[in-house]
Amino acid sequence: MALLFLLSGSLCFGAAQENHNAAALESQGRVTYQQSCTPCHDTLGFPTPAAKSIGAPDLGSPAVRKLTDAQIRKQISDGGKYMPPFKSTLSTDQINALVVYVRTFAKEREQNQKTAK
Repeated sequence: MALLFLLSGSLCFGAAQENHNAAALESQGRVTYQQSCTPCHDTLGFPTPAAKSIGAPDLGSPAVRKLTDAQIRKQISDGGKYMPPFKSTLSTDQINALVVYVRTFAKEREQNQKTAK
């Protein structure tokens, strides 16, 4: 019985630690996003008017939601048609945090749609 208690306690601690790590990554991603991404994407992930005119995506769109984390990571690292590469200016940890943060745009919109119904 004591072993079961210890196991369940460590599972709860593991889940709490995982939630803390995800929150820390999201927070780091938010800071990096504000510093590096807001010239082309607003604080809600929508492209700014100038960026939209050259095809910058809406980061909360279904098309971006379908991308894998690896695809988003590659886009940030290597850039794109008009997007500059960030692999020389951002660390791997910052890029990984940006991937986590970019995922929040879609989640927020889904929650807002559910609330509106």
